[in-house]
Amino acid sequence: MHTQTETAAQITAAEADYVLTVKANQKSLYRACKRLPWKDIPTHDGVETRNGRRTHRAIKVTTVPTWISFPGASQIAKIRRTTTRRGKKAVDAVYVITSADHITARPAVLAAWVQGHGGIKTGFIGDWNVKHSGVGYVTRFHVRKDFLDDYDVHQVGGHTILEYWIPAVDLPKPNANIIGIIEVTAEYR
Repeated sequence: MHTQTETAAQITAAEADYVLTVKANQKSLYRACKRLPWKDIPTHDGVETRNGRRTHRAIKVTTVPTWISFPGASQIAKIRRTTTRRGKKAVDAVYVITSADHITARPAVLAAWVQGHGGIKTGFIGDWNVKHSGVGYVTRFHVRKDFLDDYDVHQVGGHTILEYWIPAVDLPKPNANIIGIIEVTAEYR
């Protein structure tokens, strides 16, 4: 098993980008993220209401300062999600670090990547895949950055739901540009 540092080095060596969660067990990196001047960094946010729940997502993104050492790191983000359901609030906050620069991963793009980190919305999996085939899988994998640079990112559904549009004629190409393993993150039956 790799550490996040080894994984980041391997991904950037393959000329791809990573987005990794900074967890409290990475003490020095986590403390460094907490020390950044977040109050001085602009917030990009949005609200989504669905299924009786209101979710406010806010992201602040900054360039990685020189005093933080992490392989290929370009940006650090602080993401805060406040969910209100039946008058009760739940707040989650997380730091992420990415090798993607501010052009490749604008705040809205980075927020969408992180929101999608756990997989595709379970409604799509449950309502479509499971109903029609009996099973649905959510996967996670890395794709070469130079491959994705040839395609446009489009907003679909909510303002934080972004995806690459790859023409049908090019569909064999993504598989040839996957880096490492394809991980199954969830299974629905």
